[in-house]
Amino acid sequence: MNQFTDKELLEKIRRNERRYEAFEIIVRRHQEKLYSSIRRMLRNHEDTNDVIQNVFLKAWKNLDKFKGESAFYTWLYRIAYNETINFINANKKHRHVDLADTEYAQIQNSEADHIYDGDQIKRKLDAAIARLPEKQK
Repeated sequence: MNQFTDKELLEKIRRNERRYEAFEIIVRRHQEKLYSSIRRMLRNHEDTNDVIQNVFLKAWKNLDKFKGESAFYTWLYRIAYNETINFINANKKHRHVDLADTEYAQIQNSEADHIYDGDQIKRKLDAAIARLPEKQK
């Protein structure tokens, strides 16, 4: 079933033909790319996982609203972008953290994340970004 296009998988879902399996393939097909996009905005593995889970839940609940006027990934990306912005805005009000703590947490997140293991440049970049004023981040 993995050989089907997104369009064919969506048709299977709409016809109730192995719909959960079809959606699982869609998730596996797009989750890594979406994760990377969200991660660049949030810079935190746990937050990114929370948002991506919400993205796929929202996509599942709203599949009937996808009209096929764009690529399915484009629709998913738009949901991911909106969910990420909503997450940032919701958490902005609750964040009153000392900048030194933020820098330390950013460095720790990069070192602990399995995607960036051994990537010294990424850790240095994250540390530099953590030192920027909030507006420039």
